[in-house]
Amino acid sequence: KYSIENAMLYSGIAFNESIQEVRQKFIALIAHDMRNPISAALFAMKMMKYEEGEERFELVRNMAVNSLNRSVELIEDLLDSITLEAGEGMTFNFSRQNIVECMRAVHHEAAESYSNEIILTCQKSEILGVFDGTMVRRVIENFVSNAIKYGEENTPVTLSCIDRGEEVELSVHNLGNPIPPERQERIFSFLNTTHGSNPRGLKSRGIGLSLVKAVAEAHGGELRLQSNESEGTTFSISLKKPVSYTHLRAHETVLELVC
Repeated sequence: KYSIENAMLYSGIAFNESIQEVRQKFIALIAHDMRNPISAALFAMKMMKYEEGEERFELVRNMAVNSLNRSVELIEDLLDSITLEAGEGMTFNFSRQNIVECMRAVHHEAAESYSNEIILTCQKSEILGVFDGTMVRRVIENFVSNAIKYGEENTPVTLSCIDRGEEVELSVHNLGNPIPPERQERIFSFLNTTHGSNPRGLKSRGIGLSLVKAVAEAHGGELRLQSNESEGTTFSISLKKPVSYTHLRAHETVLELVC
């Protein structure tokens, strides 16, 4: 009886520690993603010069406002994560929208933030479906950030949006050193850290791609990674695009965070 009670006590302590670990990792994940829009807003504010003309001033101001709005959304996610309890997981808010607009927003922000040429190619100007637009934007922002960090300097980064009927495929391509096959197998694991070559010298916390996997699963899609020396690296995510909420189990999909 004494041994069983001790085992239950230690199991409870270990379970509590694992819950705290997941909570801390999730908070770190949100903080990591907040850096991109805040950096973009700071860059825009430094460029704001009224003497360059009212039209240019308004364009840069709107970019800063949009980036700060993104930061507020991520801060709200961070506050929500603090109250996470075991089994509650992450909440995804779905709404009917044009996924091309999400791609355009990321493209515009990235083009203003990075020195690389950022190219956007979409088959159509409108691809409608039911998505969590905030989460999808975070996925593409993560892909672009990694493409800039690990891609070859002064080469273009290409964002693509392809309508495949019942699903849409979003991808980001960059040139540079390929990802070794042994790393490709574990790259989407939670808090996977990388020790690969980073020619840009930019710091990476290695905590973004686990969110990408969660978003893909919540949308009934999947992730794809192609990387070789001749063609470069392409990260892709496919998303099911039901046209109404009746195709979803609920307005909100809860995806469990597993230790």
